[in-house]
Amino acid sequence: MSAGKTYYPRGRSPVVALKPTTLDIPAGEVTAILGESGAGKTTVGRLVNGLTRPTTGSVSIDGVDISRLPHKKLIDATRKIGVIFQGSALLSRRTALENVELPLQISGAGRAARRARARELLARVGLEEKAGAYPSQLSGGQKQRVAIARALSARPDYLLADEATSGLDSETTRSILRLLRELRDDLRLTVVLITHEMDVVRELADRAVLFEGGALVEQAAVSDAARTPDSRLGRLVLPPVNIAPAPPGTTTWEVGYAREVALDWLPELSARLDARIPLLGGISEVINGHPVSRLYLAIPSGLPAQAVAGAGEALGLVLLPRGGDAPADSRKVTLAR
Repeated sequence: MSAGKTYYPRGRSPVVALKPTTLDIPAGEVTAILGESGAGKTTVGRLVNGLTRPTTGSVSIDGVDISRLPHKKLIDATRKIGVIFQGSALLSRRTALENVELPLQISGAGRAARRARARELLARVGLEEKAGAYPSQLSGGQKQRVAIARALSARPDYLLADEATSGLDSETTRSILRLLRELRDDLRLTVVLITHEMDVVRELADRAVLFEGGALVEQAAVSDAARTPDSRLGRLVLPPVNIAPAPPGTTTWEVGYAREVALDWLPELSARLDARIPLLGGISEVINGHPVSRLYLAIPSGLPAQAVAGAGEALGLVLLPRGGDAPADSRKVTLAR
């Protein structure tokens, strides 16, 4: 996608919902689109699934520019995108089975074929016994499972989930994320998550893209961002922690990783700097299967910053004074200005 979107409301000034943005979504991965309300992430989702057309640029799916297609061809092209909405958006007067059948009915599939496909998908999401239940008879998690089954009915290559776990309790959210991960792996889906929930990103996303004020400001592999001290994405995924103040005569430095590092990196760093370097504290998490840490050191204030950064770089570390600026060559994520 290389596109921008501006709205022109009658009698009011133009509203720039998305500044000109270039974004590639890797096949077979889970990409999270992040940002506060009004950041532009929902506009990205609407451009991707063809619900709105860009003001400038184009949106391509498998080499086809869907932004230039006439309406009928656009519908055909976007059938390969399954969409899961916030709150499931099921039709209240249709049973779970009938809701899953709906996209196939609209596309003209025969009754027997669409019913068989709907039953197959309800079984796949663990709700075969709920085929005859109406949405009012289902829990929030069950409704979302029906919505996922409906999104898969036309055998899409892509799955767009717009705040799909918003409002669900933590255990239900985890079960939905496990299901999405299984579907991604089993069906080789490319998944786009539009979300503000960092637990969802940590659990499921391979990559994340951060929007602010209608502009893309950062994109990176989630685990890489979390390892990079000056990454704004990383600070959302793995927030800084409160630690004890550095002892007198020392400065607090944050540690990130540029590559896999040896377990004994701390004594090696002390030896290279010829100084005692105590560990002040930090946090460790497993993010999408990758162990990630945010650690803090107390480094003697008299040591030149470039010498400290250079010693760390030799060991595969990115060292950054807490609250300071990174050395120019230490950024390990892709930034868009």
